[in-house]
Amino acid sequence: SAKDRTIEASLLRLENLIQTDAAINPGNSGGPLVAARGEVIGINTAIIDNAQNIGFAISIDVVKPLIERIEAGDADLTPDTAFLGVSAVSVDSLDDATRDRLGITAESGAFVQDVTPDSAAERGGLQRGDVITELAGEQVTSSEDVARIVRSRRPGDRVDVVVERDGDPLTLQVTLDTRGG
Repeated sequence: SAKDRTIEASLLRLENLIQTDAAINPGNSGGPLVAARGEVIGINTAIIDNAQNIGFAISIDVVKPLIERIEAGDADLTPDTAFLGVSAVSVDSLDDATRDRLGITAESGAFVQDVTPDSAAERGGLQRGDVITELAGEQVTSSEDVARIVRSRRPGDRVDVVVERDGDPLTLQVTLDTRGG
């Protein structure tokens, strides 16, 4: 077990986690992590696939202030993380035949596989099949870049998204929202 661990996935970054060797199974997220003396020390949050008994929990010290705000009735539970609303893969992960079939001429970027209905991406004009090559003034070379750049922004931020569509560059303006819309 250890403290102050970080997990980073393409759409989410969790910091200051407790790493535990206690068995956490799929479906146990949100349950308590209990110390040997019976006190709750964390909220089970994540596991590492294909690893035996490596799990992560949010420290109770992080959770307690939120619980107190909820109990007092003054907690805003709206996430404050930005959300674009695309599912994408890195262009360089596609083989040449797939790129040709899809008409992709960009050497790198994030190929949009799907656009979430009524999301910032859809409202801003992104379409399935677009290749995102620049976002908020930063070059995009992979789908991970899209997630990283969006994470660095706040809901309500207006960003330029440069895409390749039908072989031509196109700049769209998108106002980021929260996952809930």
